[in-house]
Amino acid sequence: MTLPQHQVDAIRAALLRQREHDLRALSQGRFGDMTQTAAPVTEDLTRQPRAYLMAYTGSTIGPRDADVDSEYVEAFARIGATEGFSVVEADFYPDGPQRPTRQNVQSVRVPVDSTSGWMEDRGQVAHDGQVTVPAPRPTRSGGSTSQFVRRTIDEHRASRSARARKQGVELAFGSRQGGVWERDEGDMRLMFGLATRRRIRIDLCYLERGNVLLGRGPRGLYALVGEDSFALSKATLQSAFESLGITATRLTDEMVRVAIAKDIGVDPRAVVIVEQAAGFHIDLSMTPWTSGVVLLNDMAMVEDVMRRTFMQRGMSDALAQLARQRPRLLQIAATERVTERQIRAAGLRVIRVPGKFPALPNDRWLTNFFNGEGGSGTANRGAYWITQDGPAAYKAAFEQALRRAGLPVPRMYHVAAEASRDSLGAQGGANCRAVPLMTGPRPQ
Repeated sequence: MTLPQHQVDAIRAALLRQREHDLRALSQGRFGDMTQTAAPVTEDLTRQPRAYLMAYTGSTIGPRDADVDSEYVEAFARIGATEGFSVVEADFYPDGPQRPTRQNVQSVRVPVDSTSGWMEDRGQVAHDGQVTVPAPRPTRSGGSTSQFVRRTIDEHRASRSARARKQGVELAFGSRQGGVWERDEGDMRLMFGLATRRRIRIDLCYLERGNVLLGRGPRGLYALVGEDSFALSKATLQSAFESLGITATRLTDEMVRVAIAKDIGVDPRAVVIVEQAAGFHIDLSMTPWTSGVVLLNDMAMVEDVMRRTFMQRGMSDALAQLARQRPRLLQIAATERVTERQIRAAGLRVIRVPGKFPALPNDRWLTNFFNGEGGSGTANRGAYWITQDGPAAYKAAFEQALRRAGLPVPRMYHVAAEASRDSLGAQGGANCRAVPLMTGPRPQ
């Protein structure tokens, strides 16, 4: 469904007015008067998605961007034929040819261009089909948006590093987020919501959903949120307050936590802020697995698996590279232990497994099993997990660690090796590309 531009503008204006109302209520401590996103979908193996929302962009920025989009869609469609779900492909290439008819795929043309296949970062889709739209760019950022993001993240990382050093820990950081604003992803999710007649809510905070992980624990729903997202959300709220003439100094950490909780759809007490071990998104190093259980990467295990694999293959150059990387790997391992303590403090069980393997000796070895999508299929055969491919020794080590911990090993589906490497090389995988739809292709 394509609406005239004046109707789109009117809907956007109404959504922004609701966001302004929520911001004013937040500033006054009237948290009960704020709107909240509908019940979110967890990211563990207990859910049963009816479909996955994915993107096709037709991008030619990278030589294989459009091919990788299609290969992930087709892999999910094939798996869905067995597991009982379909694929909704949002076609963000409106001037391109009509997408071909494929089994188990429904294509929805969205009247806006995009070069990014990262469907997850455009916002979440709630249990009832409601979509969230990323917060608008800050209007009082004291420079460009990219400068605002860099300054905010770097200042917060410096503060965290200073605290960690007092405990004898040198934190390992990765690249910065911010692509949602840079690519104008908000309009893309808004237009998708309108094209599929869904309820829409604009976020208060800046939350790239790859830096948010939802699960269910002993106290109900919980949300793991990366530290960088907390920092960017606070800065975004401060800028919004200033634009509305509200004194930004009134913004407290409690208010930030409340705003994040409203955007995600959980209780503020269920928001768990965690350190990001050498990653710009936490979904590259951890994932909710079963009720109350979070899988977290173990870089010491990863290093051991790599060393044994290289030795068995007689890869002396790779072993030398691994030895040179050891200081960095030790730093990452120390940061992971900080993250582990933060998650355990929230009453959750943490299981350490080897699932994030760096590109050593080259990009062909880049592997990530955390960044995936899973659930329970409709055939009552237990759970499935869709993730990237990797060397057989890496896959075996991941599954063996699950068995040792007494955790279920789901049916493992691995996207084709070349598509996996290309996607991870662009810093994303299956979880970044797919959003579960609990109500199917169209909301109920």
